[in-house]
Amino acid sequence: MTLKPYFKNKSVIIYQGNCIDVMWEMADKKWSVDHTITDPPYDAVAHAATRQVGSRNGVTRKPLDFEVMQESDRLLASALIASMTKRWMLTFCQIESLPFWRVAFERSEDVSYRRSCICLKPGSKPQLTGDRPGVGYEAILAMHRKVKSRWNGGGRSGVFTHVAGRTKVDHMTAKPMSLMYELIELFTDPGDVILDPFCGSGTLLRAAQDLGRKAIGIEIDPKFCELSKRRVEAARSRFVDRSNGDGREALL
Repeated sequence: MTLKPYFKNKSVIIYQGNCIDVMWEMADKKWSVDHTITDPPYDAVAHAATRQVGSRNGVTRKPLDFEVMQESDRLLASALIASMTKRWMLTFCQIESLPFWRVAFERSEDVSYRRSCICLKPGSKPQLTGDRPGVGYEAILAMHRKVKSRWNGGGRSGVFTHVAGRTKVDHMTAKPMSLMYELIELFTDPGDVILDPFCGSGTLLRAAQDLGRKAIGIEIDPKFCELSKRRVEAARSRFVDRSNGDGREALL
């Protein structure tokens, strides 16, 4: 394939396509980025119930509209991310899959484990079956190139708390904007280039642009490429209210 941006401005580039194919060509061209921050699709086991149409306890469930992460995809994606990323590699995942992502990244000899972080999600959806506790958190695997690591958080913990379910973006797994602001400010510096191979609705791209970073997003679904483009373009005329900490975008 030939790398042709779906969208490009001074801060953000969006590519529409399978991230493995796009990253393969980027790596072949010897491209590099400072950091990767991304939220891949979860494994099949995590979404097994969600992919079924039906209802329980009076609540209707809808099937997911994206493919789950396969082990072969995990191995390829982690290898390509590791080959291009100079510093931090942050990957959102369910906690059960964290060791599998770590092993996948450590197949690259010049990448090492730094920390397992947790994102607490007050207001997250309850367990609809009612037969076990709900999940009110998400893991973030922090890998780094085998050089001395640094971040802007000093000695604080890797626990991040952001209210779930407040985003008005039309995407099933969109992250709060406030969370992306915090991660970008803690792990990156102004002017850095951040890669998001599973950019979805473009939250990372929008946050990176707002904070004076550059970002490259890859998304396989054209409708989410268009949504990401609109959000990035809208930043020029919208005021983002970060004072209430819930990640809502004004007028969005």
